[in-house]
Amino acid sequence: MKKFTLPLLLLGVTAIAYAQQPVLRCSTTEFMHNHADANAPVRHAETQRRILQWLEQHPDAGNTRTTIYIPVIFHVVYNNTQGNVPSTRLIEQLDVLNEDFGGYNSDYANTPAVWQPISGNTDIQFCLAHVDPQGNWTNGYQYYQTSANLCNSSTIFSTAPGWNPNNYLNIWVAQCSSGILGFASPLGSPPTQDGVVIMHEYVGKTGAVAPYNLGRTGTHEVGHWLGLAHIWGNDGGACSGSDNVADTPNQADNTFNCRPPNTVLTDACSPAAPGIMWMNYMDYSDDACMYMFTQGQKALMLATINTVRPGLLTSTVCQVTGMRENDLSGQPQAFPSPTQGLLTVWMPDGQTEVKYVRIYNTTGALMEVIAAPSTSGNRFELDLTTYPAGLYLIAIETPETRFMLRAMRN
Repeated sequence: MKKFTLPLLLLGVTAIAYAQQPVLRCSTTEFMHNHADANAPVRHAETQRRILQWLEQHPDAGNTRTTIYIPVIFHVVYNNTQGNVPSTRLIEQLDVLNEDFGGYNSDYANTPAVWQPISGNTDIQFCLAHVDPQGNWTNGYQYYQTSANLCNSSTIFSTAPGWNPNNYLNIWVAQCSSGILGFASPLGSPPTQDGVVIMHEYVGKTGAVAPYNLGRTGTHEVGHWLGLAHIWGNDGGACSGSDNVADTPNQADNTFNCRPPNTVLTDACSPAAPGIMWMNYMDYSDDACMYMFTQGQKALMLATINTVRPGLLTSTVCQVTGMRENDLSGQPQAFPSPTQGLLTVWMPDGQTEVKYVRIYNTTGALMEVIAAPSTSGNRFELDLTTYPAGLYLIAIETPETRFMLRAMRN
């Protein structure tokens, strides 16, 4: 839905009454209203101007096919065991982001036929950061325990300050059960507060709370972080607002709950079929009923990266090539990731005898079994040249134990 009749000072303005819904699907606007300084609206308006100018200068941005890899650092801030979510759920969340932004999520097939030609792969993918701001190795996630109230965003950021947002996507996982699912910091936020916050009950899939248990809170909030507004244009039903995207239908308000695929839902702004795009990631439908971005949204996200976060275009912090082996924390590592084909696997001392390597794709299908790969010292190589682009799970079996790694093929 694209109109330019109203000035856009805020991204993600939430038109929602607390008494009518059990949760606040996204509190991006509340965060800006409560925590931004007096000059924030002016900075945001200037940022919007730059983004829209870039879009005008690159009208075919939605058709580009170069993949951008965004390094992710997870900051888990918690009070007790309930909020101390395991790293497996963080990896699940990363996988969801890659599937949703890559257009290879299993439910993408539910996208109505009328919108399939303008939806799908955004050519944006995500990888765990393996180099921290000081140049040291990191596994891509950090844990911080505190007794402070983590429903207070300032506490989250002071406990775990964000890393440089020109090189990293900060994702905070915070222990808070206030009814808020998550929020994104507005464009132009201070670097230590720049990123996405997901409440601990809604990160990843395993153990997440239904109906928000498929990781789509993360997808929605990262969309905000990359410049997308809510699809209904934040005008309270006036049909005159804008999300600055030309190929999303005009929509009066947010859409909650779930409905069968191909359901035509109309409103006052789009009264005829195909109706509104209730299955778009930037609406408020349940996780099971979100499954698409449009090419116009892709173009806007690319404009945001190129104007606000250009360092992401050349960041190499997902790679560990050239780093000292004793920085690798005693765990197997695969590098470079992303790779264009050859993947080197480094094994820690005492675990260099490898019996089997099994490679799975993101659907769990077994791609290849390699018995006793040839090793050189602590290393062996895997050839992914013939594999399609995407994320792969690598299971390594030694006489003593099994290890699980993830690697990205671009």
